[in-house]
Order: sequence, then structure tokens, then C-alpha cells
Amino acid sequence: MKSKEASFCLYENVTIQIYSWNLDSRKPSDLEPNDHAMIEDWLVSVDSPDVIVFGFQELVDLESVILKV
Repeated sequence: MKSKEASFCLYENVTIQIYSWNLDSRKPSDLEPNDHAMIEDWLVSVDSPDVIVFGFQELVDLESVILKV
């Protein structure tokens, strides 16, 4: 398989832009103007990335979860 690698593989350098954002269970309607500005700043911080990845944390309200011990 290694000897045939060149016939089925093409390697290229890519630029990947990765972000992680803790939303703290905010809805889109709860976003503030500085949140919009932050997203815009993120998207122009790298010149023409090939891939943009957003990771979101705490999309659900964690305080309303009742834990039974």
C-alpha cells in the first residue's frame, strides 16, 4: 500500500482556523453587540483559511439541571 501512495494520495498544506466559545447557554437573541464584533474579528484574523472550525460549549442551561445524589 505504501508503494502505491502516490497514486491515491495528494498532500497539500492547509490553513485551519479553530475557535472555542463558551456561550453559557445564551440564545442567539441574547448576544450582545460586542459578541458580534468578536465573531467578525475572528473571521478576519486569518487571511483566507481553508477550514474554519467553531466549537461551542455550554449550549444548554446547566444551572437548571437537577442532580439527584
